[in-house]
Amino acid sequence: MGIIELFLIAVGLSMDAFAVSVCKGLAMKKCTWTKAGIVGLYFGIFQAGMPLLGYALGVQFSHVITSIDIRKAFSKSYPFMIKTLNKLFKDGTCLKLIKAIFYKPTVSIN
Repeated sequence: MGIIELFLIAVGLSMDAFAVSVCKGLAMKKCTWTKAGIVGLYFGIFQAGMPLLGYALGVQFSHVITSIDIRKAFSKSYPFMIKTLNKLFKDGTCLKLIKAIFYKPTVSIN
């Protein structure tokens, strides 16, 4: 992940936290500095903790994720996924791409 992607994720997270904090502030009957500090502390802990937790879980379970073969992930034995992709992409481009990867894989995950 490059610096631009990291910056865009940070901006998105900060906009989300700002929107939630504005709504929380509007919902409070009486806003004091103590309550605002507590809410800010909760937001800070969760905004910092969730990416760290995601990273730790990703590292822990990366072998499970990469062990799933493309044939297993996109096989025809999963009709729910095929129906969902057909509904999302009416023109069929996504399914054409998956079929191209499925029948002619050119990349292997090591």
